Amino acid sequence: MGLLNSFLRGKKSGGNRYARDFSSVSRRSGERRGDRLGLSLNRGKRNERVERFRPEPAQSGGERRSHVVAEHSPRATWSPHLPEEKRAGGRFTTVVLWVVGLTCGGAALLGLVLGGLQLHRLATTSDFFAIRRIEIRGTAHFKREAVLEAAGLHEGTNSLTVSIADVEAGVRNNPWVAEVAVKRRLPDAFEIRIRERSPVFWMRKDGILYYADNRGAIIAPVDAGNFLSLPTLEIMPGGDALLPRLDELARAFQSARLPVDMAGVSLFRVSAAKGFEVFIENRNLVLCIAAEDWDLNLRRLGEVLMDLARRGELKTAREVWAADGNVWVVADV
Repeated sequence: MGLLNSFLRGKKSGGNRYARDFSSVSRRSGERRGDRLGLSLNRGKRNERVERFRPEPAQSGGERRSHVVAEHSPRATWSPHLPEEKRAGGRFTTVVLWVVGLTCGGAALLGLVLGGLQLHRLATTSDFFAIRRIEIRGTAHFKREAVLEAAGLHEGTNSLTVSIADVEAGVRNNPWVAEVAVKRRLPDAFEIRIRERSPVFWMRKDGILYYADNRGAIIAPVDAGNFLSLPTLEIMPGGDALLPRLDELARAFQSARLPVDMAGVSLFRVSAAKGFEVFIENRNLVLCIAAEDWDLNLRRLGEVLMDLARRGELKTAREVWAADGNVWVVADV
């Protein structure tokens, strides 16, 4: 019984020493493990360690001690300190891959360019896209033959070789054209829409009679092929400044319902001295409207003409002049 107690006390005492020894060894092993883990990597993860307890041979006094052996797991580890030959080989491989990729990309791009050029050549020489129809709309004075010549369009020409911008520029150079729009209708047609300038007056310049628009801008010479009978516009000194109002005044004359036939107007004269003068040939009558407050003057002129017509005195009137809200009448006695 005494032997048994002595044995148990020895075991208990040895066990405590074993625990203390294991604690100190574990700390030293942990320090060594921290040093190793700081220098080694395994695919971004920390190395695993396996700890085994290996008993030591019994010492004097009958006690046995164990020490801890720390081993690395058998997994492969990677160190940043690679040999110079391996790093050089990796750089060379990367360069080769870049060169191969750029070469393949360049070859593919070159193939696309050459293929596109060949397709363009075939399309621009094919009879499938030859022009067979040319529609021209909106012309009254600009003849078809003149339009085609200005546009440079001819039947049989490949439609893909035609520049729409060049066609529009050529047509727009004609003085009759105010606006033009050209559409390509594949595979074989073009459509040309034209808005012409409207002639309102005749104008004489340098001995030549021209058509002019509602602002006094010259359009084209008068000829037998496009003859229109229109009133003549005369621009006297200072009259250029009044031309922007000419269209508005002409429209106002048409809508004023004056007791005179405006179809008999043979001459419009514009000057700084008298403003706007209208000569009515079939009545031998001149109507004058001052440029200042011309709308008020036109209204007063209409009232006086209506009064003269009611009294039967309009046929003897030769000149009616409205200015500053007043009206003067010159008549035959």
